Amino acid sequence: MSLDLWLYVEVDTGRGPFEVTVGEYDFNITHNVTPMWGEAGVFDALYESNGDTAEKYLDVLYKGYVDMLNCPEIYKALNPANGWGTYEGALEFLRKWIEECERHPKAKIHVCR
Repeated sequence: MSLDLWLYVEVDTGRGPFEVTVGEYDFNITHNVTPMWGEAGVFDALYESNGDTAEKYLDVLYKGYVDMLNCPEIYKALNPANGWGTYEGALEFLRKWIEECERHPKAKIHVCR
């Protein structure tokens, strides 16, 4: 089981609205790192953001990223025992997602769990 995120914009070319994906499409990470997301305060920004604009969550995502970066010992202790998901992977995922949201702040978020 995993979390998939992507950004989209709604477009209407005269035949009704449809969604167009923007930016990267491969934002996928295991649910095993959700304890880290909870500790960093970004769980809702990742899992409960469906349909909201990317800019709405930038502050909370950035704060969580900085906390994870500054306190690695806390987050490494939350590495799943089965080895599926790591602090390093979660940190990298969060960094890349923040960058994507910064590039497309008005785009909407699609969450697939």
